Amino acid sequence: MKYARSMALIRGVVIRSPRRVCAGKGAREQVPDVGRLQRMVSHGDDQDDQDDHLIDIRRIDDEQGWGFVACCDIDEGQALVSVPLSQTITGLDDPGMALPWSLQMVEQLLVRKYEDSAEPWMDSLPVHVDLPFLYWHDDDIARLGDPAFIREIVSLRAFYRSSDVRAYFSEYDWEDVMWGVAMVHSRSFVYSEGKHLFSPLIDMANHDDVPNACVRLVFSPDLCQGQVATDEIAPPRPIVDSAEPCGVFELRATRAIKAGEQVSISYGAQPNDVLLLYFGFALPCNEHDLVTVTLEDLDVVKGFAEPSDPSEPSEPGNDRFFITKQGVDPRLLERVASPSALADLCRWKLDQLLDVERKEHEGLAPPRKEGCEADRRRTASCYRKSKRALLEHAVKSLTA
Repeated sequence: MKYARSMALIRGVVIRSPRRVCAGKGAREQVPDVGRLQRMVSHGDDQDDQDDHLIDIRRIDDEQGWGFVACCDIDEGQALVSVPLSQTITGLDDPGMALPWSLQMVEQLLVRKYEDSAEPWMDSLPVHVDLPFLYWHDDDIARLGDPAFIREIVSLRAFYRSSDVRAYFSEYDWEDVMWGVAMVHSRSFVYSEGKHLFSPLIDMANHDDVPNACVRLVFSPDLCQGQVATDEIAPPRPIVDSAEPCGVFELRATRAIKAGEQVSISYGAQPNDVLLLYFGFALPCNEHDLVTVTLEDLDVVKGFAEPSDPSEPSEPGNDRFFITKQGVDPRLLERVASPSALADLCRWKLDQLLDVERKEHEGLAPPRKEGCEADRRRTASCYRKSKRALLEHAVKSLTA
């Protein structure tokens, strides 16, 4: 049985997000041009007169925003988009680097934005992705009803608002810096341990639980002495170590796709904590969601045993425990004195969520507003709904 790591440990995991775009002040509707984007990422081929591309960018709906749609019938295994790695933005999660991976990529993104060196790509990006640690107010965050998760949001907000970060990006407009952080976190891929990639055009692909396409790194036979390697077969050469990396980042069909069908990929199995923190949305019925139990939670509810040796420091990742639809973290079971004590803990966490619901329904929370404020309420409600379902299921199982 797999359990997610603590938020501090999974903070480097970046997957693609849907276009949950909350229109902020000055927001405008962008109309991405797949032809211009494809010419931008071409290998130097003359594509000005090519109108027979396999996919187009169309608006899917209000939730998903823009996405890829097949222009014709596509065969399984067919390459849909190939972006030279030299056109991508990359970052390395390495303590020896002057900046963390996210700010490395923000700097590269802002250089392109300010210099208009990638205008079609910049025009295709949303003007706002409503990430909690960047844009949510304290009363918005409090509606989540989970103290541990709220602390994670506040901690990440403090980092990005720190004087060191502000000083480093002092030559840039601060709103542009925050926009860059939102883009990098919500639209990047992890292609190897600690290595992150942000690609033009391919970043438009939306998620589906049953996708019909995938992304992969392919190293060009012409550029790599005839050797073809993908990240599924052998570790790719580190992109960040080369000024002109060879190869391409590719979107490829994993099954036959009919004309007019949306082309989608999978972002992976993630709990709502990750989805909301880094991508600005939560799913009301997330099969991969979990409830986090902290050491502080154990101190609140009686009936839990002490660690076998309290003098030993807790190892990284051992300060949090998880409850999922599949069951309870075995490490948590080792600390519980009885199933009824664990049920009491679940009821206590459930009461925290229900208290927020009560305040919402009784009008004790701040008045409802339009735009982002209303969207944040709905997002917080989805977050609580999924956690509530997990806790209710756990209580029922423990008291059966």
